[in-house]
Amino acid sequence: MGSEDLAASLSASQHGVRAASSPLAWGQSLSWMLSSQQPSSQPPSMGSKPVLDVELPAASLSASKHGVRAPSSLSLSLPAWECLYHKPLGFEAGSVAPDQISCSNQEEYSGWYSSWTSNRARLNSQGFGCAWLSKFQDNSQWIQIDLQDVGVVSGILTQGRCDADEWLTKYSVQYRTDQNLNWIYYKDQTGNNRVFYGNSDRSSSVQNLLRPPIVARYVRLLPLGWHTRIALRMELLMCMSKCT
Repeated sequence: MGSEDLAASLSASQHGVRAASSPLAWGQSLSWMLSSQQPSSQPPSMGSKPVLDVELPAASLSASKHGVRAPSSLSLSLPAWECLYHKPLGFEAGSVAPDQISCSNQEEYSGWYSSWTSNRARLNSQGFGCAWLSKFQDNSQWIQIDLQDVGVVSGILTQGRCDADEWLTKYSVQYRTDQNLNWIYYKDQTGNNRVFYGNSDRSSSVQNLLRPPIVARYVRLLPLGWHTRIALRMELLMCMSKCT
């Protein structure tokens, strides 16, 4: 790429291409040269800087049975270091549809729990059924959002249950661009899975910005700690190129 700050490493697999790059300022262009060959050497070290880690589905990168072929290079302009403008995805506004939100053990939400499904995890929701309540209280639980299209996610807001002292105290984040790809953990500057710290009461919202943002269609929150019970109201923030 010509400099350390534009270094990128690629590896092709049966599922797709995985690209890792160093942070870029808003508006800089990151060119991913798509190749079916495995790289012959290890990617350059990024030191302690955050890394933007992206997987792209193979179907979008190679010729299909219909004869459609992707270009040999894909140039993307991404906010890979810090997003300047954020827009709510639409949990609170209602533009996120119920079928876009799912959770672990969803098929077991019957009876009383049917009023506390993942669809209820909407920021500032009030009244009975005002949050997602996990049916089980352990570290294997998750809530997932399908954006329906690949987008740039720049932040997360969380809130506890409106009518009881129940909330998330910490969580981790996974993401991917396609349902056939492996989940990627959001990492901290040391390369470990980042722990996001959440709420300390039932009503306040806590914002965690993603620096760098993530390119994803599917996003999961995985509870790591909670007060009394895993309970969540939330919103995702999408990165915008300008204030709207």
